[in-house]
Amino acid sequence: MSLSAMIISSEKLNTEDFKEIILAHGGFVSSGKPFRGSVSEGNSEIWLALHSKDILEEFYDAEDLQGWQDVLGGSRR
Repeated sequence: MSLSAMIISSEKLNTEDFKEIILAHGGFVSSGKPFRGSVSEGNSEIWLALHSKDILEEFYDAEDLQGWQDVLGGSRR
């Protein structure tokens, strides 16, 4: 079964840091695309992608973004 989840953070993470975190956990980073990777354990695999705020705004409307802001207690920048 495939499930999706998002981690939304106000912390800025550059692509090099993202890559280092994945590799430090025994993961794999896609060649030519350092903002995508995966980490596996046994039969489980987690695919990760680092997206900017701009990308989120392309996929989700203002109502979705406002709902997350309300729940998380943050502000949109």
